[in-house]
Amino acid sequence: MALNGEQIGYAATSRQMVESGYYTRILDKIPDVRKCRDVLEVGVGPGGWLLALARMLGENAHLVGGDIAEEWLCVTGERLAEEGFKSFQLMILDAQALPFAAESFDLVISSLVLPYVGDEKQACGELARVLRPGGKALVLYHSPKHLFRRLFRAKLKTRLYSLAGIVSTLLYFALGRKLLKNTFQTASRLESAFLGKCSAFYKDSGENGIGTICFVKGEASGA
Repeated sequence: MALNGEQIGYAATSRQMVESGYYTRILDKIPDVRKCRDVLEVGVGPGGWLLALARMLGENAHLVGGDIAEEWLCVTGERLAEEGFKSFQLMILDAQALPFAAESFDLVISSLVLPYVGDEKQACGELARVLRPGGKALVLYHSPKHLFRRLFRAKLKTRLYSLAGIVSTLLYFALGRKLLKNTFQTASRLESAFLGKCSAFYKDSGENGIGTICFVKGEASGA
C-alpha cells in the first residue's frame, strides 16, 4: 500500500529516531521495562516504538500493535520483518474498544493517539483494563507548546506571519477534534482520565512540545 509524501517523511523521521536511541531512552525510564513480555501499542504509526521494543526485548517478548490505518500496519510489519523479529501481531484497532481480555499486557503504549479518539476517558479506561496489576501505560501527547513550535516553523518557511500559514497550522491541529482546545492534553487531564485505574509515576512536559507520562496499574485498582 503506497504512502503519500507526508507519510514517507514521517516514516523516515521515525527510522532516524530509532537509530538515535530516542525511543529506547524513554522506555528505559520505565522500571523493569526489559522484563516485559506482553506489550501492546495502540496507534503504531510507522512502527518506531515496536521496532525499538523488538530490539530491546528480543524474541522472548510478544508484541501486539494496532492502528486504524492499514498502511501503517504494513510499514510496521515490514520493519519488524527486516529485523528478523517474528513474535508480533498487527491488527486494525479501535482504542475505545480493545478486543483483549482484562489484564493481558505488561506494557501498553499510546503515542499521540488520544486527540483522535471520540472518547478520551473511554480509551484511557481501555488501556488500563488490559494492563496486568503492576503493568505500565506509556502515553505521549501534544502539549500547547507544540502548537507554538508549529507556528514558528510556519513563520520560518514563509518568512512572515502569513494568515494562510497560521490558519493552515491551526487547522492541522484541529483535525483530531472539532474544537482546537480539545486537540491538546496536559498531564493533569490525562491523570484525571486514568483516575481510579492507574497512578502516574513519571511525567515530562518535553522541550519539543511532546509530553510523556507513565502510569502504573495498582494491585487493587479494580480496573
